[in-house]
Amino acid sequence: MYLCKDLHTEGKLRAVKVVRRVDRYSEAARIEARLLREVNDADPRQRSLSVRFYESFTHRGHVCLVFDALGPSLYHYLKKNQYSPLPLYCV
Repeated sequence: MYLCKDLHTEGKLRAVKVVRRVDRYSEAARIEARLLREVNDADPRQRSLSVRFYESFTHRGHVCLVFDALGPSLYHYLKKNQYSPLPLYCV
């Protein structure tokens, strides 16, 4: 995940998930994007607890998915905490 400024929305922060240019990963990312669009379309008032998905695009063959930036990634959280298991209240 990358944290980026969205120049189309006055610099709001967005999280961009970049999926490696491997056929099976790219296909899975396209399916994920389609499902996330369906979830967003079913919740026009944004009342669900699902992360907001904005768009997908391809950059140099890598599929990229754009989301609201909610905080550090799970990987960075685990790395910062020496890969300790998540506390039960977080699960």
